Amino acid sequence: MRTEDVRKAEVMFDDDTHHSVEALSKTIGYSPAHLRRVFKRQFGVSPAKYRSTRRLEQAALLLRYTSDKVSAIASQTSHGSPAIFTRAFCGHYHMSPSAYRRAHASGDGRQPASSITVNIGYELPRTFLVTRAYGSEILPEVAKGWHYFCQRSRMTREAHAHARPAILFRDHPVTTPRERLRVEYGYLIAHPEDHLRIPSHFDYRHKPATLIASLIVHQESRIVPYLEWMIARGIQRSGLSITGEPAAAIWLEGLPGMSQAVIKLSIPCRQSI
Repeated sequence: MRTEDVRKAEVMFDDDTHHSVEALSKTIGYSPAHLRRVFKRQFGVSPAKYRSTRRLEQAALLLRYTSDKVSAIASQTSHGSPAIFTRAFCGHYHMSPSAYRRAHASGDGRQPASSITVNIGYELPRTFLVTRAYGSEILPEVAKGWHYFCQRSRMTREAHAHARPAILFRDHPVTTPRERLRVEYGYLIAHPEDHLRIPSHFDYRHKPATLIASLIVHQESRIVPYLEWMIARGIQRSGLSITGEPAAAIWLEGLPGMSQAVIKLSIPCRQSI
């Protein structure tokens, strides 16, 4: 089984919470036993454990940075009931969801600048063309990471005529260990109907219309600290909550690596539950 096939399986398994290993194995053309074996070799755990851990990490993020009820978070993270959620959470974090929230009540996310304007508004449906990087593959400098994954695809010049550089941050380092972090490098596609020559390791991500919190930065060094502040503090100050969906950085002007650019940071949000 090729590496790109097992990564494709991870993406499909992650994006569709109703995918079973059996259904997924039929889609990619391998037996369930073989898929489980190569998935564990690639990611260190079985598909079921992988999905469970991802759900619990998302729950931990919502417990830290929203005021949502525990029962609402259980539903949002696809746990069958609050009791099932609490049992799974205790098994992973060795404390109840309520205790975890109290332990992190002091919060974090120091404001990275004295004056920051967070804009709230609805974003139209968007389509990204991206490739996913995992753990140690993720370079600490966002521009180098983008150039490494996008330039090696040999589609950079063609894509520039149709799209803007973009990075999707699938996880938060506060709740997901570095070895399991996922970042997607690629493009925001202006016209998805345009037929680009897509390398095998790139896929489309279709995002529905949603409420977002956004701000503009001009230096790449500010992307991560500003996103972390928005998640921890900025969105709550606007009376909203994060959804746990990926944050995005989109170059409206310039390219990754340029000393000056116009970069829009956006995070899906909603009314608190």
